Amino acid sequence: MEYIYRLPFLALEVPNLKLKKPSWFVKPSAMIVFSFILLSYFLVTGGIIYDVIVEPPSVGSTTDEHGHTRPVAFMPYRVNGQYIMEGLASSFLFTLGGIGFIVLDQTHNPSTPKLNRILLICVGFISVIVSFITCWVFMRMKLPTLFILFLTILKIDLRNNTKYLYNANDTNENISSIIKFVIKPKCDINFIVWIVTSSANDAAYRTALRYAYPSEMLKSLNVTRIFLLGRPKEENMWKYILKESQKYNDLLQGDFLENYKNLTLKHLMGLKWASSNCKANFLIKTDNDIVLDIFEILKLLQEKKIEENTMSGYILRNMKPIRISNNKWFATREDFPGEIYPDFLSGWFYITNLKVAQLLVNTSEKFKNFFWIDDVFVSGILRQKCDIKLKELNNFYATDYRYLECCIRDKKKKLKCEFIAGPDGGKKELHIKFRKFSEYCQWNCYKRMKEQLVSKTCVVPYEEEMHIVNSKAYVYYVQNL
Repeated sequence: MEYIYRLPFLALEVPNLKLKKPSWFVKPSAMIVFSFILLSYFLVTGGIIYDVIVEPPSVGSTTDEHGHTRPVAFMPYRVNGQYIMEGLASSFLFTLGGIGFIVLDQTHNPSTPKLNRILLICVGFISVIVSFITCWVFMRMKLPTLFILFLTILKIDLRNNTKYLYNANDTNENISSIIKFVIKPKCDINFIVWIVTSSANDAAYRTALRYAYPSEMLKSLNVTRIFLLGRPKEENMWKYILKESQKYNDLLQGDFLENYKNLTLKHLMGLKWASSNCKANFLIKTDNDIVLDIFEILKLLQEKKIEENTMSGYILRNMKPIRISNNKWFATREDFPGEIYPDFLSGWFYITNLKVAQLLVNTSEKFKNFFWIDDVFVSGILRQKCDIKLKELNNFYATDYRYLECCIRDKKKKLKCEFIAGPDGGKKELHIKFRKFSEYCQWNCYKRMKEQLVSKTCVVPYEEEMHIVNSKAYVYYVQNL
């Protein structure tokens, strides 16, 4: 075994140096070396603090099975609490490296048998090398738990920082730089990407849509659906969003507060994610309370009845800004100085492609201020700036959920519904019922004659007279009559 130790020196010439150990130097123990390893861990991870200061995390909390509340940080580009697992792995691997040094230290013991010494050398070197390589990979993803605790002790509440409520006149950043992802799913579908405007508190609507169109069904149709969220104001919502994302992997969350004035950011976030992460032919945008006939939409697209490089939907023309201060849609002259909005699409539902989406996102980068009514800004102001044409699909929209219910009641007559989108009227089960109806009618129903159209034949009790529901598109219409 002595030969193995001498083997390296057969090829290497040992320098004839006479070095004297300083009297003050004492050989460190294995535990001192291990302590230096742990210290280096915190020094290296401390470099990430700079990134945290420049782009702070969202700090929330979660509750364990014992009822204890613990701080949790959410950083951009971290999906489903992934950084926590990376941090745990990183901590473990640093410890593994320290143990490797302790094992190597044992090889200096002259009383250790030579065979055991060789085994210790192998184990020690393997531990150190594995620890070094893996920690080098994990280090760039690690947010030290101590820093999170530090924020909590100082009571720095980044979660409710008003910086994240962006207004048109209080930021010098362009819109694209403001949009950052907290939760970012993958996109592996090449025909349709379907983005749904939702909010953290709308889990019931998302559940209804998932029951109506399960992910397996959408995948078979070559469609991927993503729900657009902001950051919730309530601390207890974080853990539910994380669990939901882990279970369904269909949430896209931006680093801005859930607020009606941030809908433009949410809308552009969906377009930005789709255009930069997907290779789909078409993009569908809806609200989460809109009932959809995805089968008829697929048919329209496959038959090329939707023009390329256009935005197709319910066109609203010659709409005036509402100047009544107590109105939900009140727009100051500072928000929008003009007297008439450019033609725009209802945010209920529209169809476009990723080329148009990318063009809208790129154009938004030229704006430092944005108009908070997202439909007007995205499909009106930005679209007009890009010179993108609008394609009218007004006849495919139901203005009241009871039109859709009339379609379902006519299932026995085997008549198709002329509408492909409409409000659910607060009836979440309508999503499932209408999907079953439209799936059945895909192969078994006939197109309605002019005199059979639901808009002409649907009858409801007088006290439930048809009304135009509270939607962006139709509120504009009612207020401007």
